[in-house]
Amino acid sequence: MRSVSALLLNEMIEKQAPIQLIDMREPEQFENYHIKGAVNIPIREIKDKTELINPKVLVILYCSFGAKSEHIANHLREALDSRNICHLQGGLYEWYKEIDPTAPF
Repeated sequence: MRSVSALLLNEMIEKQAPIQLIDMREPEQFENYHIKGAVNIPIREIKDKTELINPKVLVILYCSFGAKSEHIANHLREALDSRNICHLQGGLYEWYKEIDPTAPF
């Protein structure tokens, strides 16, 4: 799995599936709004903090629109030799459109 939709992610969260959700935006953006259960590892730090990533569960990265998280997910799949790393298709914007219209966009 290379990407998940906002609807599928929401279902996983509701069912308390074993996932690691990583928000790659800046800390102040994360503090303003983030998806429930997410941890913040900014994009500029994520390649140096791979020890914080648990490839034994499904790891879902997200950014504002999905392009940066897709790129980093591809990199991390290779670097960590894991198929369990994917991104939120459309990023937080898609989450806003499909799940939570209160997200600041």
